[in-house]
Amino acid sequence: MQETNDGYLLPEMYEEYAEWMSAYITGYKRYHGIDVGWVSLQNEPEYTATWETCIYTPEQLRDLIKVVGKKFEKEGITAKILIPETSGVQNAIRYIETIMFDPEVARYVDAFAVHLYDIPFLNPDQGVAWLRGLSSYRTRYNKSLWMTEYSYLDFPYAGTYEEALYTAWHIHNTLVYGNASVYLVWELFWYRGDWADQYK
Repeated sequence: MQETNDGYLLPEMYEEYAEWMSAYITGYKRYHGIDVGWVSLQNEPEYTATWETCIYTPEQLRDLIKVVGKKFEKEGITAKILIPETSGVQNAIRYIETIMFDPEVARYVDAFAVHLYDIPFLNPDQGVAWLRGLSSYRTRYNKSLWMTEYSYLDFPYAGTYEEALYTAWHIHNTLVYGNASVYLVWELFWYRGDWADQYK
């Protein structure tokens, strides 16, 4: 398995992945008393990175959900599956269409989750049309919409009132135009250094 620059999970390992996910959820309950309510099977499945990642095409993610969903049913696991948690709103639609078109897979999906990295942080209204489009899928399939990650990678502004106001603007647009029910404010705070400098 290639782990960087478009690495992906081999289909013959989907059963093993489902076993691992099942053990993870069961272990949190057994050893920590935590009931996991929702899981995303892969963060940003379409995002290529130089660090260790795992990508899935819409078809691959659909097939993985089918295997994991069946495993959850067999083991009596009540954790619900979020899809597709893509890095951007536009890519989410391709995944939702492919996954929800298959009724066997669609029944395992509880909610739609996305990130907003294709919407410019300093111009939130540029994403209004995309959010409205995503809202139509939310309505069509009667699923809630969650925004689970977004931040401004121009680090000199992290933690400022300016950033807070733009974040509030994004929250407003996501709730109003996307008809979302969840918005998680996600932020990285880094001291000035080599890693942060590459994003300036």
